[in-house]
Amino acid sequence: MGDLLNNPFQTLNRPAGRSRKENDKEKLHGVDSEQAVVAKDGVEELISISTVEREILLSPEAEAEGDVVVEYPTYSYRDYAPAATVVYTRHEEEADDLIGSLKPGPVAFDMEWRVIFTRAGARAAMNERRTAVVQIADTSGLVLVVQITGMARFPKKLQELIEDSKVPKVGVNILNDGHKLFKDYGILSRNLVELGALAQVADPEMSFGRKRKVVSLAKLVEGYCGKTLEKGDVRTGNWEKELDEIQLEYAANDVHSSIQVYNTLLKKAKENEKDIETQKALDFYTQGVQEPGKVVFSGVNMLQVQEATEMRSQYMRAYRMWHQQHMSMEKMCVELSLKGKGYGPMNAKEGGLKVGTVISYIISALQADPVLPYETEKVRELLLMDLGSWMRHREWFVKACRNANVE
Repeated sequence: MGDLLNNPFQTLNRPAGRSRKENDKEKLHGVDSEQAVVAKDGVEELISISTVEREILLSPEAEAEGDVVVEYPTYSYRDYAPAATVVYTRHEEEADDLIGSLKPGPVAFDMEWRVIFTRAGARAAMNERRTAVVQIADTSGLVLVVQITGMARFPKKLQELIEDSKVPKVGVNILNDGHKLFKDYGILSRNLVELGALAQVADPEMSFGRKRKVVSLAKLVEGYCGKTLEKGDVRTGNWEKELDEIQLEYAANDVHSSIQVYNTLLKKAKENEKDIETQKALDFYTQGVQEPGKVVFSGVNMLQVQEATEMRSQYMRAYRMWHQQHMSMEKMCVELSLKGKGYGPMNAKEGGLKVGTVISYIISALQADPVLPYETEKVRELLLMDLGSWMRHREWFVKACRNANVE
């Protein structure tokens, strides 16, 4: 009994001032899916419980009657096999290489960003910054923590993974994350699996979150992993600076627990003989960010969404290089600079215009001349070459696509 009480996940403390009736209630401390510490009338006992018994003890009806108080061990990716490998990167090229190391198949997907709270008199406001960190976890135990802040562009291979309609990305409130990722970086997230909705299909008798598509990850982890997923103040911390150990632990646990819940739900579906691959089921738990529109403009392109831009020779020159000559960005940066006019060696590594400047030239040409043809998807790809360019031209791009779709 002494060893039992030394375990913080199993210790039963009786708060002072409680009545005998309250103290005599049966209390269950979850250890895992097969064991629990039960205390009744002040006597503790480590018992084995079946999955069915555990679900009965943790049911809303039991908790509503006040018969059971549940405490779970804290979730940690370190407790699972295969052993998880957490890799943190702040570099675009390294991130692209790491994406290639992921096991093919479904991945868990999560994001973090900084929230700044301000107050003006009696009014308080919450200001969300751009997504700073993207986490990906595969089923083999590889967890990637990619810090986007400070990169020149969103990692291309990471973009391709998120936009791949054949790869399920699983998470909680995941469509909202997808919308934010489009707003922040122009990424069109596809095949997003909402875990709460999947739980309704795979496990219709789930004892929590009934009739709700979005169920908190903490609830899902309690229900399907028997663990407590700690949140705390770290979630609203500064995710734009170099991450510390506490932030890395939090980020890794969030995305790692998502893939564990997903794996459990697949097993539940098999046990319950539920087909989660029917079109009806897929439509229920899978979503994606709607595309602003793939449009080929030829002739008048309805881009009268802001004040007219005066056409300049460098704008038109940049447009021709991009649209007609299909020149690489690296070469355009040199050709459009003074070096391209013979002032200095033709070496892109030694100079040339910034990528954002060249992109602004091309967009300015499209704004100045309403008859220039282009494809919206190609424009989006152009804007994604530079993090700042998407934010500068996002409103114009979205309005242009909407105007075209209306027409």
